Amino acid sequence: MSHVNISAKMGRMDYFDRNEIGSGLDLITGSHKTDVSLQIVWNNL
Repeated sequence: MSHVNISAKMGRMDYFDRNEIGSGLDLITGSHKTDVSLQIVWNNL
């Protein structure tokens, strides 16, 4: 019997005092950042 668990998470951060977020190669021009993550777990019992 196999079981599959799927979970998703989305987060958004708004900065009211910035026009750029991060530094170097992670620099984002704008005042918000959105993160999305997906996890799939397969249990083969």
